[in-house]
Formats: sequence, structure tokens, C-alpha cells
Amino acid sequence: MVAAYETSGEIKQPLTSQLRNTAEQIQHHSEKGHMKQAVKSLDDFLKKLNNKPKDVTPEAKQVLTDYVQSLKQLWE
Repeated sequence: MVAAYETSGEIKQPLTSQLRNTAEQIQHHSEKGHMKQAVKSLDDFLKKLNNKPKDVTPEAKQVLTDYVQSLKQLWE
């Protein structure tokens, strides 16, 4: 999810690494069936995305935000 934006330069370091690590946490928790923790990690992902507006293009931010919000709706 983050890799394509990293390759295109739409997300810059260190935000890319932070988002990638959080995405791995989301995947880990969801695979284990720990949906409450997965949702918490989704919130962390959004927080990191919103805290670094200069490190992400508006388009990439919007796509990632929409994706995370849709996952939250499924898992809450």
C-alpha cells in the first residue's frame, strides 16, 4: 500500500518507513484476529499520515486515508 507511493516519490522518508511499519502492525493484528488492536494501528497510521503534511502529496494522502477509513468501518 505504501510502497507504490514511495517508489513514485509521493511519500518521503522518514514518513515512508513509519507508515510501512504501522501497516505491518495492522496486517499482523488482523491476521491474528485482534481487530481492536488492528483498528488502533489504523488510527496510528492516520495520525502519522496527518502529522507530516509536507512529506506526502495531497493525492496520496487522500487515497491512503480513504483506504484506512474503509478498513476501520469493516473492523469496528
